[in-house]
Amino acid sequence: MIARPGTRHQTSYHDLATFSDAEFIDYQRGRGMAAATRLRRYARANQLQVFATLDYSGATGQRTKQDASRDPERLWAKLRQRLGRFPYAAVAEYGARDGALHWHLLLPEIVESSQLARNWNWGEVDHQICNSSEDLCNVVSYMSKDFFDLRAPLFPAL
Repeated sequence: MIARPGTRHQTSYHDLATFSDAEFIDYQRGRGMAAATRLRRYARANQLQVFATLDYSGATGQRTKQDASRDPERLWAKLRQRLGRFPYAAVAEYGARDGALHWHLLLPEIVESSQLARNWNWGEVDHQICNSSEDLCNVVSYMSKDFFDLRAPLFPAL
């Protein structure tokens, strides 16, 4: 069940067909804002201060959605063997200029850049530390800008 824009009552997914274009855009915008808020709260609660980007610059050939959605899962398996379980957030995105798939991650500080680079076999790793709450909010805003890009693969639940 979902709430119709501007109301508190619940509406079924079947009723989405009755939304006007403007109502549907408002609905999507509201869902995106709610998801960004959840991501920001999750990052703060779990002290996720490392922002990393994983790209496919070293990959040969085009990655399919199915293959790409499994790549971070393989990375987590390798990192968990070394570090144990840890919280994280991952968002897939297609680049605006060239349409290249890449992943944005929020990680705890126990995950080092060298560990990511050693275990990511498909391309480059960019690694930055969020030093303030404002930095974290900016990173979450950046990560959540394309929550409704249907081309991006869904990250598998682990």
